[in-house]
Amino acid sequence: MSVNVLFIVGLVFVSNLWSMVEFLFPMAIIAFALIRQKYFKDFVLGSKTSPDSHALVCPTVALNVMLHFFINKGLVSAAVVDKYSLDYWGLAAIALAS
Repeated sequence: MSVNVLFIVGLVFVSNLWSMVEFLFPMAIIAFALIRQKYFKDFVLGSKTSPDSHALVCPTVALNVMLHFFINKGLVSAAVVDKYSLDYWGLAAIALAS
């Protein structure tokens, strides 16, 4: 219930948030499902904690970190892309947008 209330309050008071509804709605549904199943109580704060359970909370963060790792340690270190070049920032923008 509180997730829905916060979602509606955010839509009312945050400017230009109506254009982001198609991105926020699936995240609100996922958050609602995690709260409903008591995922945070058991796997994040409870006795069943592990690194995997923390990584599953937000896989987009893990994807972002892996993309930056691939860009910096993979492409830049292998001299495929020059650091801070236009190609570098284009790939970094893709990583940041995910």
